[in-house]
Amino acid sequence: MDNKEALLLFNKCYALQASLRSSLGGNLPKTISVVSTYKGEGKTTISAYLALNLSKSGHKVAIIDSNLRSPGLHIFFKKPVGLGLSDVLLGKAELKDIGYDIGGSHLFPNSSIVADPIPLIDSNRMKDIIDEIKRQYDIVIFDTPALHDFADGMVISNYSEYVIYVIGYGESSKDEARECNKLLGNKNVGIVFNKVED
Repeated sequence: MDNKEALLLFNKCYALQASLRSSLGGNLPKTISVVSTYKGEGKTTISAYLALNLSKSGHKVAIIDSNLRSPGLHIFFKKPVGLGLSDVLLGKAELKDIGYDIGGSHLFPNSSIVADPIPLIDSNRMKDIIDEIKRQYDIVIFDTPALHDFADGMVISNYSEYVIYVIGYGESSKDEARECNKLLGNKNVGIVFNKVED
């Protein structure tokens, strides 16, 4: 992604922020999950730029890489592999020991791959970690695994007030998108069409 594309996406996140406010009566949600049907549709990029955008607007934002199978936020932000969310969940690290400050946001990365993360993310320990982060930050954003491949994204979405469903142009069919949307249940869901040609 070149500088022009990055600036365009950053500016588009202002419109996304306005849409979030509009759909929730002028308020921003405390917790947001960013999901997609398939890997590669742009949810990690949208998560990152939304966090940066909200931070620039004056909010204290935490962005959590909750993809324990294929973490990508530390790569996106060009940060070294280190301790991450899975280490905290496994009792190998404390929450205060992980993360990076990124343009006003705080990244809680996950750099250790877990073969079966469902028992970890659907646990009281995960709930406690999220509650602790929510106490420290205005807005918490979760980057999640693809819905089509695993149930992880749905589990993480249960912790969120709002879900942003990223659909990559030409990558998810209408039927697939409709089915994944049903799986999310009765949640506040906003759809972002990504990679759309002008």
